[in-house]
Amino acid sequence: MTTHYPKGHLLSVQFPLYHHVGISDGSGHVFENSRTRSGRGLVSLSDFSDDKSIIDHGFLPGSLPAEDIIANAQQLIEDKKRY
Repeated sequence: MTTHYPKGHLLSVQFPLYHHVGISDGSGHVFENSRTRSGRGLVSLSDFSDDKSIIDHGFLPGSLPAEDIIANAQQLIEDKKRY
């Protein structure tokens, strides 16, 4: 498994009924919102993927710069709302 993905890249993992999505921090962790882990947080790639293949979607067309994407993700996880 890749040990890190570029900062700000949209990542996903295919589960039977949905894609679990997150944003790479560029250092081997992913910002996510997970019911399993009771809400928003920064987790390891291993925890994010649950031993499934990670799909790297890169930057979506019209995306903010990577630094802005990360800043927004950090603000979201600071607000500890449950899933």
